[in-house]
Amino acid sequence: MINLSSFIAFHARRTPDRCALKYRGEDVSYADFNLRIRQVGGWLAARGIAPGDVVAVLMKNSTAFLELVFATSHIGAVFLPINYRLSDDEVGYIVGNSGARSWSPTRSLPRSQAAARRSCCSMRSRSPASPTLRPTSRRRRSMCAGRAT
Repeated sequence: MINLSSFIAFHARRTPDRCALKYRGEDVSYADFNLRIRQVGGWLAARGIAPGDVVAVLMKNSTAFLELVFATSHIGAVFLPINYRLSDDEVGYIVGNSGARSWSPTRSLPRSQAAARRSCCSMRSRSPASPTLRPTSRRRRSMCAGRAT
């Protein structure tokens, strides 16, 4: 099955030092992004997320958001982004009716997080702290930013 992460893996092989993401001063090369996708995919799989499972995510845009998007696809699961601007009832309805096996809210959004937890209390939640992800090398990070060292 072709998934979203295959696109990143392709570019990681061909142009590993080229910049894949730029977000709020953070530059991530294709090689580092590919590594992060595999790490987060492993983290999800270790928590029992399997192909076809729905992973509901309520968070603002960030590199971590994109890592979750691609990692979820990488392991064959289904990514369900939930807009953080929705009301408690709307978030609760989406999560409660999505069949989500995992719920990953952003800690800075406690109001919607509580609503979703109330509506899906039978869902098996697997949302311990996310893995710590660091660029694999300073050289790649610098080249991504256009400043080879």
